[in-house]
Formats: sequence, structure tokens, C-alpha cells
Amino acid sequence: MNNKIAEDLPALFKKVGFKSVVKINADEFYHKDRTDYKSKVGIWSKVAGSKQMVEEGYMENDLRLKVIEDYNRWVEHQSISMTMKLNEVRGEN
Repeated sequence: MNNKIAEDLPALFKKVGFKSVVKINADEFYHKDRTDYKSKVGIWSKVAGSKQMVEEGYMENDLRLKVIEDYNRWVEHQSISMTMKLNEVRGEN
């Protein structure tokens, strides 16, 4: 699992021969007033729904399930906004 893949992509692009590699900020901001807010912010529940973190030994399954429950409760009752930190990486071959 590489949680910093967007940071690593420019070097990986260059390593395989891409030229003029650029990294562009592509953050997305979601506020609870948006009609798609819960869907957008809920992405982390979907990510945690994968058993990859358990299979790779990062956490026990019981903790994974508790995290999903706690996060969903937070989204429903306390969250206000979220900024999804994203980068777009482009290169020419």
C-alpha cells in the first residue's frame, strides 16, 4: 500500500522515460451543503471496506470495522467539510 503515490509519481514517470513531468494540485473541497457531500466524504468508508489493510497486517479486522462505524457516525453527525488532497501528474513520452 502506497499512501503517498501522488508524491512518488513524478519520479516514477521520469524513471520509465516520460519527459516534461509536472505535478498539478487537484484538491477537491466538499462542504456539507452539497447534495453529494455524504457520497464524496464517504469514500473513506469504502476504502476501509477493503480488507487490504488487514491482509497486509496494518490492523486487525475488528479495529477496521470499528473505524468504519466511527467514521460513518462522524460523517452523519459532526462533519462540516473535507478537502481531498489530490495531485494530477502529467508527462510526455
